[in-house]
Amino acid sequence: RRMKCKLKRIFTLLIVFIWLLVLLSYFQAPKVQKNTILASSTLDETSYISKTKLSESEDPYHRHKFNQQISDELDSDRPIPDTRPPQCLEESYDKRVSSTSIIITFHNEARSALLRTIKSVLDRTPPRLLMEIILVDDFSANEKDGALLKDLPKIVLMRNDKREGLIRSRLKGVSVAKSSILTFLDSHCEVNVGWIEPLLAKVEQDPLAIASPVIDIIKTDTLEYKASSNYLKGGFDWNMHFIWEPLLEKEMKEQKADSTHPISTPVIAGGVFAVQKQWFNQLGQYDSLLEIWGAENFEISFKTWMCGGSLKIIPCSRVGHIFRKSHPYEFPLGNGHTYLMNVRRVAEVWMDRYKRIFYRARGGNMNEPLPRIKERRLIRERLKCRPFDWYLMEVYPELRVPNVDELAYGEIKQIYKGQSYCLSESKTSKVLAVKCIPKDKKMQWVMSVTGMIQNEKDKCLYASKKRKRISLKDCDNSDFNQHWKFMIRERLRHQATNLCIERKSDGSLLLARCENFSPQQKWSFTTKFLF
Repeated sequence: RRMKCKLKRIFTLLIVFIWLLVLLSYFQAPKVQKNTILASSTLDETSYISKTKLSESEDPYHRHKFNQQISDELDSDRPIPDTRPPQCLEESYDKRVSSTSIIITFHNEARSALLRTIKSVLDRTPPRLLMEIILVDDFSANEKDGALLKDLPKIVLMRNDKREGLIRSRLKGVSVAKSSILTFLDSHCEVNVGWIEPLLAKVEQDPLAIASPVIDIIKTDTLEYKASSNYLKGGFDWNMHFIWEPLLEKEMKEQKADSTHPISTPVIAGGVFAVQKQWFNQLGQYDSLLEIWGAENFEISFKTWMCGGSLKIIPCSRVGHIFRKSHPYEFPLGNGHTYLMNVRRVAEVWMDRYKRIFYRARGGNMNEPLPRIKERRLIRERLKCRPFDWYLMEVYPELRVPNVDELAYGEIKQIYKGQSYCLSESKTSKVLAVKCIPKDKKMQWVMSVTGMIQNEKDKCLYASKKRKRISLKDCDNSDFNQHWKFMIRERLRHQATNLCIERKSDGSLLLARCENFSPQQKWSFTTKFLF
């Protein structure tokens, strides 16, 4: 009997040990399945990266706006966590799906990041699905950044003889692509396991779809690979800034019921997507007069939807991307001016009367001529594309269209020591500054041209000379205690008292003497229009 008990205990411990091993292997980052395609590579990776290493005193963020020192120390084929929803592991794809031409453009990219992008493609893309990697060097200062990579398998190297920018460089890659499916990829990415199969399957099944992966985050400081939410889609505000939007309630239910289900998105981020070459050409490709970087994602998104196609985020495809806070390269005409001109080209062709909202928010001369803009409008006429009204109603109904008498709308936000505080109505109908919650209705405000600040319940911000606390009252345009002015240095000034709204440490709001450089008096709206 003792022997039986001992054997039973040993058997139980063995079972527990086996389960621990299984759990450990589940939580560990999966090992990279190396393709034999890389066996023939003669690239000396250590030498390639060390030629551009940092000096001892050099800021590791200076050149590329992410931590180059850590990037250079990482293995080019480092393992990354499989961030797909578990249901994706049960998916199977038609083995007869076409191969793709992958187009990567770069300009003065960190060699370690560029190499890691290419190696991740070679390591995690089945050879039968990878026709070629078209590498377009957009006139980098060091020609060897690309030239030394040409011996890697399946690389087709091209180099511009002058700086062209992302859009024209991608178009150069398209011009030589052999595959019927194009896949665009930024030069500071890492593709994940099983990334390409669901993208190619989607565009083969639906030739008028553009398929984008879920874009995971590679941190700029540590280069750690982190999973992004499965419940986001792309959107924008009237300043024409790309934003990530939470799914609508119906969409959220669909996604929770089937986490492999493609997500319809009004806009794609634009860095990574797959598209049928024939459909891309039919849409007029990219507008080749978009300069350097910016707004190309809006152009491809608007015309895809409006001309009969669709945009889908594929949850079973994951690609990591380094999101930098600023650009590491120069814009010949300046960052802001270049982006404004690019968005103007998109707005003038695709946004119909709604372009006026963009001009109100961003500024710019509506009457300033744009070169060859008629050519882009002819594409829209030829394809008999729908109006922007249709896009707003059917594709992006949650985008708020402001009234003509609105000066600003959205959250009234203050950023203090890295924390965002937003004006919000409390349960006791007081107005407090609390931690911001995206899209929370209690934090949405509209400021009229007369200076009234109104919430979703048609209550307006109010303060009196005697009682300097901020409260809410039924809106009354004749009540001067409800009138405010948004000052140049982002102060909200009460017109009856000439005092400014100030946030206290407990979140309460008071009127105080206006101080130009007080961070507790600095406020911004999500969208503010120019008059």
